[in-house]
Amino acid sequence: MNRDVPPTLEECLAAPLAQVVSWGLPASRLGEEQRWNIAEEDSLALREYGIAVFEEGGGRGGIQLVGSLQSGNDPSIRRRGVEAYSLGSYWRREIGVVADSGEVVGVPDDDTLGLSYINSSAALFVDISWRWAFVRRILIGVEDYEYLYDSLGRFQQYAQTVDSAIRDDLRFAWWNGVIEGW
Repeated sequence: MNRDVPPTLEECLAAPLAQVVSWGLPASRLGEEQRWNIAEEDSLALREYGIAVFEEGGGRGGIQLVGSLQSGNDPSIRRRGVEAYSLGSYWRREIGVVADSGEVVGVPDDDTLGLSYINSSAALFVDISWRWAFVRRILIGVEDYEYLYDSLGRFQQYAQTVDSAIRDDLRFAWWNGVIEGW
C-alpha cells in the first residue's frame, strides 16, 4: 500500500514494521529456498520485510541503501576476515550479515577503510534501515534546524534503544555516524 500522504516522524518510529514496509519502497527479500547460517529471526525478517532500496542506483554519489540480497546459500563476501551473506550496498560498502554471528557489517572496497559494524543482527538492521528510509525522506526538506536536530536525536535514540550494541559497543558506530553526519 503506497501512501498519498507522507508518514510523520512519530509514525516512522512507532508504527509496526509491516506497516512501515507497506509505505511503498521496493525491497529485496530472502527467497524461501535460501538457507543461510543465521538466526531464524534474522531469516524471517529478511524473508518477510527484506532490505529497502532507498533510491535506485544508490542516489547521488551511490551512497544510499540499495537492498540486493545475494542468491544461493554460501556467503558471497569473503574478505577482511569476514564471511557474510550480501544484503546490498550502502555508503560505498557491501553490506552483509556475518555467518554464525548474524552481525551486520559494511565491507568497503577501499582497503584503507576499516570494516564498519552496523547492527548486532540482521533483524535489527531490517527494522532500523526501513524506518530510516522514511525518516530520511521527511528530514531532507526540513529547514527548521531545531526540528531537524531534535528529529535526528529521536531517531538516534530509537536506534540505540532497539539495538543496544549501537549505544554500548563502540564498534557499532555506523548509525551514530550516519545520523550525526547529517
